[in-house]
Amino acid sequence: IQMGLLPRHFPGPPERRDVDVYALIEPARTIGGDLYDFLLLDSKRLCFAIADVSGEGVPAALFMAMTKEVLRSATMWHGDKLDQALVEANAKISAAANDMLAQGANMMFVTVFAGVIDLATGMMVYANAGHDSPFLLHGGTEAVRLGQAGGPPLGTVDDFPYPVEKLQLSTGDMLLLYTDGVTEAQDRIHS
Repeated sequence: IQMGLLPRHFPGPPERRDVDVYALIEPARTIGGDLYDFLLLDSKRLCFAIADVSGEGVPAALFMAMTKEVLRSATMWHGDKLDQALVEANAKISAAANDMLAQGANMMFVTVFAGVIDLATGMMVYANAGHDSPFLLHGGTEAVRLGQAGGPPLGTVDDFPYPVEKLQLSTGDMLLLYTDGVTEAQDRIHS
């Protein structure tokens, strides 16, 4: 069910020559709160997000489903004004986390990296809410980590003004986004 909530059709060749999107999620042992999403806001702007809900199991998976819809709705409404989209999503996620806390659940929060790319110009605006910064691979050079500016995870600090940054992408550039499941993975000997 959780995997069914994530996009399965990825924009790219042969339908689109201006972008190629691919995502992979492989749950380790249990369901969790990792998610990715993307959508075309219009014919020229691609919005994308990667996020990670705190915790594991069914509560994290349910919180993930809610988070995906909150982020999608806020981004569709605000477009490339990601500061406003994250403020709106933060308020809704914080309210849901507080409701769950009042019902006896653990405190939940969400790390998010979101961006909007103008596919005609290559200009990308992005914002980070406590998520691991992605890497940019530019023309076969060494991977460079994007700046660490941003803010706290959604659901932790009310009314935080999330900064939005810009980056000019070139033909052939690749963004590599990931969750902490990659950086915290262990082999069978150490798990």
